[in-house]
Amino acid sequence: MNKKTSLVAKLKPSTDIFIGLLFGPKIAAVIKGTTTLGSSIFDYVLETRTRKAMLFVESFMDSGYPNETATPLLEAELAKAPNETKDAVVAAIKTLEEAISDAVIPSLGLLTREYTRASRPKDRFFVGVLRLLRDLSSAEYEALVGLVATVGGRWSSAEQSDRLHVQKLMRDDIAILTLDKPAEAEWQPEYDALFQGLESAGFVSVATGFSSIRQAGDVVRGMWFIKREPWMRLATILPRPTPPASM
Repeated sequence: MNKKTSLVAKLKPSTDIFIGLLFGPKIAAVIKGTTTLGSSIFDYVLETRTRKAMLFVESFMDSGYPNETATPLLEAELAKAPNETKDAVVAAIKTLEEAISDAVIPSLGLLTREYTRASRPKDRFFVGVLRLLRDLSSAEYEALVGLVATVGGRWSSAEQSDRLHVQKLMRDDIAILTLDKPAEAEWQPEYDALFQGLESAGFVSVATGFSSIRQAGDVVRGMWFIKREPWMRLATILPRPTPPASM
């Protein structure tokens, strides 16, 4: 019997209770009478949670340790954390369970590592990131990584303002993302839902007042302000591309 099979067998007596919590008593009663179905659902949930936990731990430990080493190290770090920080970890793990896409898990791991190692409690930024990542699809997460890099590049200069004005423009039926000064970028289809999530999570605010038309015929479809400090912090929890191995 392999490790996975023995673990499933060990937890099998709790299957009915777990299914009841997950699906509610009415559906649980139906599943309870069908052992094979109940087992397959339980196995699926167990496999899903195991996969997510491994991704989370690998990211938290910066992929510098094998899983059998990383897990006890992670447990040791969490044991030393103050209760307020443990509350933040619990919130992150809950988001890990609720997240639409596994693509966001490395960012959840990096966020949790930052707060755990600094012994920080939940704050507005932490809660905003959890809210944002939880509802992103894989395509929206990929678009977020690109958007954060594009906007962050505007703050590479020390004299750049702490607040950036961005717009969605329609020009000749083509959607364009405009930034302060002459910078422009292609508007990705995922940006529509992404900006709603960024607004809800507090990373952008709707801009009011006069729009900035670049060319005759431009039509403004949305305007936002982005603040530098939380945006650049957001960039730190988005995994960076792995550099190519040297020859």
